[in-house]
Amino acid sequence: MMIVDDNLEGHKNFTRKNPCGNEKLDIPVDKGSGGDQKMGIIKRVCAREVFNTKGLPTVEVDVLLDDGSLGRNAAAGGTSRGMSEAFDLRDGDKSYFNGKGVKKAIFNVNTKIADRLRGTDATDQEGIDRLLIELDGTENKSTLGGNAMIATSIANAK
Repeated sequence: MMIVDDNLEGHKNFTRKNPCGNEKLDIPVDKGSGGDQKMGIIKRVCAREVFNTKGLPTVEVDVLLDDGSLGRNAAAGGTSRGMSEAFDLRDGDKSYFNGKGVKKAIFNVNTKIADRLRGTDATDQEGIDRLLIELDGTENKSTLGGNAMIATSIANAK
């Protein structure tokens, strides 16, 4: 899910209230000129709980750059739980969606991940992913949550 999409073709700017803050964002619509890629510095990273197509909570992350660009992604929540898969951090509170809430993962994005990524070059995707892996420090992504990390990484890539 991105704010700027093909339905806005022909519009010079698209303004929308940022759901992670009170400021208005003027987001230029760029169809890609194939020219040099400009460096964008990460200004803000924030997460919220949204619901997937199964009606279950999942993590959605916005990455806002200093030039006003915004990337957004919601972590896909699969049912497979193989030994090699990243850990999907859930709250475990049985009274809320039978323990499948994602408030812990959201907290990790809004604190640890946001603090670490603020001020970094968003065009260095490999570096961003390396920072996330180092920050988590586990083989299966269980500290920050694979759901928090993948949503952040893909939001940045957008």
